[in-house]
Amino acid sequence: TTYLVNWPDSLTNITDWRVNGQSIALFNLPFDTNVQSGIVNDYSTNTNGGTIFGTPSWINNGKIGGAYWFNSGDDFVQFNSPFAFHQQFGSATVEFWIWRNDDNVHRSVFWTREDANDLNRFNFFVNSDATFGFDYRTPPGSLVTIIPPGIVSVPAIQWVHLAITRIREPTRDIYNVYKNGVFVAQGIDATARDLPNTPFWRISGRTVVNYWFNGIVDEVRQYTRALSPEQVYQNYLEGLQARQPLTIVSQETVVGEMWQVAVTPNDQQQDGQAVFSNTLLIREPNQ
Repeated sequence: TTYLVNWPDSLTNITDWRVNGQSIALFNLPFDTNVQSGIVNDYSTNTNGGTIFGTPSWINNGKIGGAYWFNSGDDFVQFNSPFAFHQQFGSATVEFWIWRNDDNVHRSVFWTREDANDLNRFNFFVNSDATFGFDYRTPPGSLVTIIPPGIVSVPAIQWVHLAITRIREPTRDIYNVYKNGVFVAQGIDATARDLPNTPFWRISGRTVVNYWFNGIVDEVRQYTRALSPEQVYQNYLEGLQARQPLTIVSQETVVGEMWQVAVTPNDQQQDGQAVFSNTLLIREPNQ
Protein backbone atom coordinates (compact mmCIF):
# COMPACT_ATOMS: atom_id res chain seq x y z
CA THR A 1 0.00 0.00 0.00
CA THR A 2 1.14 3.54 -0.74
CA TYR A 3 -0.31 6.81 0.54
CA LEU A 4 -0.49 9.77 -1.84
CA VAL A 5 -0.95 13.52 -1.58
CA ASN A 6 -2.54 15.49 -4.43
CA TRP A 7 -0.03 17.75 -6.20
CA PRO A 8 -1.12 21.06 -7.72
CA ASP A 9 1.17 22.15 -10.57
CA SER A 10 1.16 25.89 -9.85
CA LEU A 11 3.56 25.85 -6.85
CA THR A 12 6.38 23.84 -5.40
CA ASN A 13 4.89 21.83 -2.55
CA ILE A 14 7.29 20.92 0.24
CA THR A 15 6.35 17.66 1.93
CA ASP A 16 7.36 16.48 5.38
CA TRP A 17 6.25 13.00 6.42
CA ARG A 18 5.62 12.42 10.11
CA VAL A 19 5.07 9.45 12.43
CA ASN A 20 3.28 10.00 15.72
CA GLY A 21 3.67 13.76 15.23
CA GLN A 22 7.44 13.78 14.57
CA SER A 23 9.21 14.10 11.23
CA ILE A 24 10.88 10.98 9.92
CA ALA A 25 13.54 13.39 8.59
CA LEU A 26 16.28 14.71 10.84
CA PHE A 27 16.86 17.39 8.18
CA ASN A 28 14.47 18.29 5.34
CA LEU A 29 16.21 20.85 3.12
CA PRO A 30 14.47 21.55 -0.21
CA PHE A 31 16.12 24.98 -0.78
CA ASP A 32 13.01 26.27 -2.55
CA THR A 33 13.03 29.81 -1.10
CA ASN A 34 15.34 32.47 -2.57
CA VAL A 35 17.62 33.03 0.42
CA GLN A 36 20.98 34.61 -0.47
CA SER A 37 22.17 35.19 3.09
CA GLY A 38 21.10 34.26 6.58
CA ILE A 39 19.21 31.08 7.47
CA VAL A 40 18.20 28.20 5.20
CA ASN A 41 14.96 26.59 6.40
CA ASP A 42 14.64 23.02 7.61
CA TYR A 43 11.07 21.77 7.15
CA SER A 44 11.28 18.93 9.63
CA THR A 45 9.85 19.27 13.13
CA ASN A 46 13.47 19.52 14.34
CA THR A 47 13.90 22.99 12.72
CA ASN A 48 17.63 22.42 12.15
CA GLY A 49 18.15 25.41 9.90
CA GLY A 50 21.56 26.21 8.40
CA THR A 51 23.56 29.43 8.00
CA ILE A 52 24.90 30.62 4.64
CA PHE A 53 28.57 31.62 4.52
CA GLY A 54 30.17 33.30 1.53
CA THR A 55 28.12 33.65 -1.63
CA PRO A 56 26.66 30.38 -2.85
CA SER A 57 24.18 31.24 -5.59
CA TRP A 58 20.53 30.39 -5.10
CA ILE A 59 19.00 29.31 -8.43
CA ASN A 60 15.34 28.79 -9.32
CA ASN A 61 15.88 25.76 -11.56
CA GLY A 62 17.23 23.08 -9.28
CA LYS A 63 16.13 19.49 -9.55
CA ILE A 64 12.94 20.40 -7.67
CA GLY A 65 12.28 24.13 -7.32
CA GLY A 66 15.27 26.07 -6.01
CA ALA A 67 18.79 24.87 -5.22
CA TYR A 68 22.25 26.18 -4.30
CA TRP A 69 25.18 26.49 -6.68
CA PHE A 70 28.57 26.29 -4.97
CA ASN A 71 31.37 27.80 -7.04
CA SER A 72 34.38 25.93 -5.57
CA GLY A 73 35.25 28.98 -3.46
CA ASP A 74 34.72 29.85 0.18
CA ASP A 75 30.96 29.22 -0.03
CA PHE A 76 29.07 26.80 2.19
CA VAL A 77 26.01 26.24 4.37
CA GLN A 78 26.71 25.24 7.97
CA PHE A 79 24.40 23.39 10.36
CA ASN A 80 25.05 23.50 14.08
CA SER A 81 23.40 20.14 14.68
CA PRO A 82 24.81 16.60 14.43
CA PHE A 83 24.96 14.81 11.08
CA ALA A 84 22.75 11.70 10.74
CA PHE A 85 25.76 9.35 10.69
CA HIS A 86 27.30 10.78 13.85
CA GLN A 87 27.90 8.82 17.01
CA GLN A 88 24.57 9.36 18.78
CA PHE A 89 22.47 7.91 15.95
CA GLY A 90 21.98 4.30 14.83
CA SER A 91 20.42 3.34 11.52
CA ALA A 92 20.22 6.39 9.26
CA THR A 93 20.01 7.72 5.70
CA VAL A 94 21.58 10.64 3.84
CA GLU A 95 19.87 11.53 0.54
CA PHE A 96 20.51 14.32 -1.99
CA TRP A 97 20.69 15.39 -5.64
CA ILE A 98 23.88 16.83 -7.12
CA TRP A 99 24.91 18.34 -10.45
CA ARG A 100 28.66 18.78 -10.67
CA ASN A 101 30.94 20.71 -12.96
CA ASP A 102 33.53 18.75 -14.94
CA ASP A 103 36.76 19.92 -13.32
CA ASN A 104 38.35 16.60 -12.25
CA VAL A 105 39.24 17.83 -8.77
CA HIS A 106 38.52 16.15 -5.42
CA ARG A 107 35.50 18.02 -3.99
CA SER A 108 33.74 17.62 -0.64
CA VAL A 109 29.95 17.60 -0.76
CA PHE A 110 29.46 17.19 3.01
CA TRP A 111 32.13 17.89 5.62
CA THR A 112 31.25 17.47 9.29
CA ARG A 113 33.55 19.95 10.96
CA GLU A 114 33.58 23.73 11.25
CA ASP A 115 37.31 23.88 10.49
CA ALA A 116 40.05 22.19 8.47
CA ASN A 117 41.28 19.79 11.19
CA ASP A 118 41.25 16.34 9.64
CA LEU A 119 39.90 14.27 12.52
CA ASN A 120 36.53 13.54 14.15
CA ARG A 121 34.63 14.03 10.89
CA PHE A 122 32.77 12.45 7.97
CA ASN A 123 33.67 13.43 4.42
CA PHE A 124 31.31 12.78 1.50
CA PHE A 125 33.14 13.64 -1.71
CA VAL A 126 33.37 13.42 -5.47
CA ASN A 127 36.90 12.34 -6.31
CA SER A 128 39.13 13.57 -9.14
CA ASP A 129 38.21 10.40 -11.11
CA ALA A 130 34.52 11.45 -11.14
CA THR A 131 33.42 8.87 -8.56
CA PHE A 132 31.62 9.29 -5.24
CA GLY A 133 33.05 8.07 -1.97
CA PHE A 134 32.96 8.69 1.73
CA ASP A 135 35.02 8.03 4.81
CA TYR A 136 35.41 9.19 8.37
CA ARG A 137 38.15 9.87 10.84
CA THR A 138 37.66 8.87 14.47
CA PRO A 139 38.03 11.51 17.18
CA PRO A 140 41.72 10.51 17.62
CA GLY A 141 42.21 10.71 13.84
CA SER A 142 42.23 7.13 12.48
CA LEU A 143 40.90 6.92 8.90
CA VAL A 144 38.02 4.52 8.15
CA THR A 145 37.10 4.32 4.45
CA ILE A 146 33.54 3.14 3.86
CA ILE A 147 33.16 3.62 0.10
CA PRO A 148 36.49 4.22 -1.68
CA PRO A 149 36.79 6.14 -4.93
CA GLY A 150 36.52 4.25 -8.18
CA ILE A 151 33.21 2.44 -7.60
CA VAL A 152 30.25 4.84 -7.85
CA SER A 153 30.51 7.03 -10.94
CA VAL A 154 29.08 10.55 -10.83
CA PRO A 155 28.90 11.95 -14.38
CA ALA A 156 29.36 15.70 -14.79
CA ILE A 157 26.82 18.17 -16.15
CA GLN A 158 23.79 16.08 -15.20
CA TRP A 159 21.66 15.46 -12.15
CA VAL A 160 22.48 12.42 -10.02
CA HIS A 161 20.45 11.18 -7.06
CA LEU A 162 22.46 9.57 -4.25
CA ALA A 163 21.14 7.90 -1.11
CA ILE A 164 23.33 6.24 1.50
CA THR A 165 21.69 4.12 4.17
CA ARG A 166 23.29 2.80 7.34
CA ILE A 167 21.88 -0.33 8.96
CA ARG A 168 23.01 -0.71 12.57
CA GLU A 169 23.67 -4.28 13.69
CA PRO A 170 25.08 -5.44 17.04
CA THR A 171 28.66 -5.83 15.78
CA ARG A 172 28.82 -3.80 12.60
CA ASP A 173 27.32 -1.01 10.49
CA ILE A 174 26.27 -1.78 6.91
CA TYR A 175 26.32 1.16 4.49
CA ASN A 176 24.41 0.79 1.22
CA VAL A 177 24.77 3.28 -1.62
CA TYR A 178 22.02 3.88 -4.19
CA LYS A 179 22.57 5.87 -7.35
CA ASN A 180 19.47 7.01 -9.23
CA GLY A 181 17.37 4.66 -7.15
CA VAL A 182 19.49 1.55 -7.76
CA PHE A 183 21.82 -0.21 -5.30
CA VAL A 184 25.42 0.19 -6.50
CA ALA A 185 27.82 -0.34 -3.58
CA GLN A 186 28.14 -1.53 0.00
CA GLY A 187 30.64 -0.85 2.76
CA ILE A 188 30.83 -2.64 6.10
CA ASP A 189 32.29 -1.02 9.20
CA ALA A 190 33.14 -3.60 11.87
CA THR A 191 35.17 -1.25 14.06
CA ALA A 192 34.31 -0.27 17.63
CA ARG A 193 32.21 2.57 16.17
CA ASP A 194 34.40 5.34 17.43
CA LEU A 195 32.38 7.57 15.13
CA PRO A 196 32.66 11.33 14.71
CA ASN A 197 30.58 13.32 17.18
CA THR A 198 30.98 17.00 16.32
CA PRO A 199 27.80 19.12 16.51
CA PHE A 200 28.40 20.55 13.03
CA TRP A 201 28.21 19.69 9.37
CA ARG A 202 28.49 21.63 6.15
CA ILE A 203 27.38 21.47 2.56
CA SER A 204 30.68 22.08 0.78
CA GLY A 205 32.81 23.91 3.33
CA ARG A 206 35.93 21.77 3.65
CA THR A 207 38.38 24.53 4.48
CA VAL A 208 41.25 23.16 2.41
CA VAL A 209 42.27 24.85 -0.85
CA ASN A 210 40.31 23.47 -3.83
CA TYR A 211 38.27 20.99 -1.78
CA TRP A 212 35.08 23.09 -1.91
CA PHE A 213 32.25 21.61 -3.96
CA ASN A 214 31.83 22.91 -7.51
CA GLY A 215 28.25 22.43 -8.66
CA ILE A 216 24.63 22.33 -7.49
CA VAL A 217 23.18 20.61 -4.43
CA ASP A 218 19.45 20.13 -3.96
CA GLU A 219 16.90 18.21 -1.88
CA VAL A 220 19.13 17.24 1.04
CA ARG A 221 17.34 14.98 3.47
CA GLN A 222 18.70 13.02 6.42
CA TYR A 223 16.81 10.43 8.42
CA THR A 224 17.46 8.54 11.65
CA ARG A 225 16.24 5.37 9.95
CA ALA A 226 17.58 3.33 7.06
CA LEU A 227 15.13 3.90 4.23
CA SER A 228 14.08 0.73 2.46
CA PRO A 229 15.34 0.15 -1.11
CA GLU A 230 11.73 0.58 -2.23
CA GLN A 231 11.47 4.01 -0.58
CA VAL A 232 14.79 5.16 -2.01
CA TYR A 233 13.62 4.17 -5.49
CA GLN A 234 10.25 5.88 -4.97
CA ASN A 235 11.94 9.11 -3.85
CA TYR A 236 14.13 9.00 -6.96
CA LEU A 237 11.14 8.47 -9.27
CA GLU A 238 9.27 11.38 -7.74
CA GLY A 239 12.36 13.57 -8.03
CA LEU A 240 12.43 12.81 -11.76
CA GLN A 241 8.95 14.32 -11.90
CA ALA A 242 10.20 17.43 -10.04
CA ARG A 243 8.21 16.43 -6.98
CA GLN A 244 9.18 15.99 -3.37
CA PRO A 245 8.31 12.67 -1.69
CA LEU A 246 4.59 12.07 -2.15
CA THR A 247 4.52 8.38 -1.41
CA ILE A 248 5.41 6.26 1.61
CA VAL A 249 5.76 2.61 0.64
CA SER A 250 4.45 -0.12 2.90
CA GLN A 251 7.98 -1.24 3.83
CA GLU A 252 8.40 1.98 5.83
CA THR A 253 5.38 1.45 8.04
CA VAL A 254 4.87 -0.44 11.30
CA VAL A 255 1.55 -1.54 12.77
CA GLY A 256 0.35 0.96 15.35
CA GLU A 257 2.06 4.00 13.84
CA MET A 258 0.12 7.18 13.10
CA TRP A 259 1.25 8.71 9.78
CA GLN A 260 0.62 12.21 8.47
CA VAL A 261 2.17 14.54 5.92
CA ALA A 262 2.61 18.32 6.12
CA VAL A 263 2.51 20.12 2.76
CA THR A 264 3.88 23.66 2.54
CA PRO A 265 3.28 25.60 -0.73
CA ASN A 266 6.19 27.76 -1.84
CA ASP A 267 6.45 30.40 -4.60
CA GLN A 268 10.28 30.73 -4.31
CA GLN A 269 9.91 33.93 -2.29
CA GLN A 270 8.03 32.69 0.75
CA ASP A 271 6.05 29.82 2.17
CA GLY A 272 2.30 29.64 2.28
CA GLN A 273 0.31 28.11 5.10
CA ALA A 274 1.16 24.46 5.71
CA VAL A 275 -1.67 21.99 5.19
CA PHE A 276 -1.84 18.71 7.08
CA SER A 277 -3.31 15.48 5.80
CA ASN A 278 -5.63 13.32 7.81
CA THR A 279 -3.84 11.00 10.21
CA LEU A 280 -3.57 7.38 9.08
CA LEU A 281 -3.30 4.55 11.60
CA ILE A 282 -1.34 1.53 10.34
CA ARG A 283 -3.31 -1.61 11.12
CA GLU A 284 -2.82 -5.32 10.68
CA PRO A 285 -4.04 -6.63 7.29
CA ASN A 286 -7.76 -7.36 7.14
CA GLN A 287 -8.51 -5.32 10.24
